[in-house]
Amino acid sequence: MNPYLTLALASLYYTLYYLLIWPLLQLYNGLLAILTPISNALRFLLLPLTTLAHSLIRALLYPFGLIPNFETLYIYLGIASILGLSAGLVLALSYGLFVRLFKLDVPSEEQDPRPAARTAKEYREARQRKKKELADPILAYGYGELRTGTGSELERGRQGRGGVLGEPILEVVGYEEEDDVEW
Repeated sequence: MNPYLTLALASLYYTLYYLLIWPLLQLYNGLLAILTPISNALRFLLLPLTTLAHSLIRALLYPFGLIPNFETLYIYLGIASILGLSAGLVLALSYGLFVRLFKLDVPSEEQDPRPAARTAKEYREARQRKKKELADPILAYGYGELRTGTGSELERGRQGRGGVLGEPILEVVGYEEEDDVEW
């Protein structure tokens, strides 16, 4: 490089530095000297708040520090969910295919799942018939059936009606006197 050009650039640099940049640096250092005690006093006064803020931030970020400990579990559960979803999807699709293939979704006309609707007249007649049966003490116990036989035969017949609600809680098997009652 030309020595004259180097000398000219160096003199231009130092001239600009001392005319523009050096006064700005001196102003900055002066302000810093004035504001440093004020900023130190503010830091000292706000130290409890900054400590509290740091503690809260650490407490909020603590669970994220535990994530690497659960990485294996996360991978295991992720793979298990992917396998479960894919197996469920395959089963659902194959089930749908078999249902359509063998025509299992078509309801048969012979078997109607809903009972035939009764008319109001049939309902009233059935209700009157039930009231007559309940009014007769002999027919009321069996709801219209004539009961004969031993206690075990009666129990077998009673199992088919009403489940647990159709059975008495306590039943007297047989008695001649009050002292000989078996419960």
